[in-house]
Amino acid sequence: MKKLGSGFGDRWLVIEDSNIVSSQEEKLGGMLFNSNDARGLFDFVDTTGLIDLPISGGTFTWSNQRSDEEAILEKLDRALCSSNWNITFPKAVALLDVAIGSYHAPIIVLLKGLKRKYMRDFKFESKWFLEEDCISTVQDSWVPVS
Repeated sequence: MKKLGSGFGDRWLVIEDSNIVSSQEEKLGGMLFNSNDARGLFDFVDTTGLIDLPISGGTFTWSNQRSDEEAILEKLDRALCSSNWNITFPKAVALLDVAIGSYHAPIIVLLKGLKRKYMRDFKFESKWFLEEDCISTVQDSWVPVS
C-alpha cells in the first residue's frame, strides 16, 4: 500500500478493510485489543501521513452476526485520506451504511457533505378554494390507502 500510494500524487483516499482494530474502543466482545496486532496499521498511517476520517452512522463496521456472549463487533474498515485530499474536499463525510449480505457494513464517502432539507410548515391558501377540483382533490387524498 505504501508503494501504491506514492503513485497517486498528493491527494488520495483509501476505503479499506484493514482487518485490524486500532484500540479497545473499536472492539466489543471477543479477545481484548493487542497493540502489537495493530503495529502494521499504525506504521502505514504514520508513514503515509493519512488521516482516518470519522465515520457517521455507527462505531463498528464488522459483526460476526452472532448474539449474546458470542457477539463480536469491530471497526475493521476505514476511510483514510491524505491531508491535501482533505483540504480539497473539506465538506466530505464518511457514512456507515447497512450491511446486507456481508459481515462488513459499507462505507460511503460524500464529497460535498450532507445536505439537510428542511420541510416548511404547511400553509393552506384560501385561494385554492377557487379551483374547481380543490374539494374533490382533498377528499380523494384524505382517504386512507387500504
